[in-house]
Amino acid sequence: MTRVAMHGLVFLAVALMTISTPTLLSAQGFLPQTRLASSLPGDTWEPSIAADRYGHVYVLIPDFPPSCKKCPSSINYLVVSNDNGKTWSQPRIIADPGSGQIDVQLKVDPVDGKTVYGSWLQNNKSLIEVAKSTDFGQTWSTVIANSTKAGTDKDILAVRGNDVYVAYNHSQTVWCSSSHDGGQTWTSVKVNANAQFGWSLTGGGTVDPAGNVYFAWDGYTQNGGATGPVNLYVTKSSDGGLTWTPACWISPVRRPIARPSTADGHSWVPASR
Repeated sequence: MTRVAMHGLVFLAVALMTISTPTLLSAQGFLPQTRLASSLPGDTWEPSIAADRYGHVYVLIPDFPPSCKKCPSSINYLVVSNDNGKTWSQPRIIADPGSGQIDVQLKVDPVDGKTVYGSWLQNNKSLIEVAKSTDFGQTWSTVIANSTKAGTDKDILAVRGNDVYVAYNHSQTVWCSSSHDGGQTWTSVKVNANAQFGWSLTGGGTVDPAGNVYFAWDGYTQNGGATGPVNLYVTKSSDGGLTWTPACWISPVRRPIARPSTADGHSWVPASR
């Protein structure tokens, strides 16, 4: 909220005597946006952001090199703020990019409030990679959660304590790789094993305090890709991702869902006051 808008609210409150001054004074707004990783040479694409309890904010940014024919298709760079977004580090690579890294995710463990996990698809989307940092992003370890013979898409990361889940889709089916030792070992199963869709796309996931894990995803009715009529679904696992409830149908969407992107190919982030 801008200062002009705030002043307008204060004036309205005084005039109508319906809103208390302390309530208005506690209202928060956003500072002007800050451009991140401006030194990167290519187009930045679909970054992911997470914050811990100790004032650190993490942003993982895929960058597509503009003219390097031998470079990976995209390389992930991490930028970190140690002061709640006031200042930012220079971008740096946290894992070998292989032949390309895409569809990045970042999550902070809500139990300890400090362990950071990242995930992405690598090597033509055939590898699901997971990274972990326990020292506020200074060092990272990476593992392969699953390896496929064909490309996957739209990995979604969910974390609580030692339970780490990554869901992703392969054509019509949704898969989930699960770890219960903080990302050291993994098991992968189909979420919608009897899927009869033309295409599926994962969209969101979370783990509740009781340990139940949920993933939301789109089920397209036409073959050949994510086009045409689409229904929204939620699936749940109460046994650590070994089995999944039948998909809960949420609502039909009559047109394809587009993901937002920045028009100028750069990554921006607003800072809270």
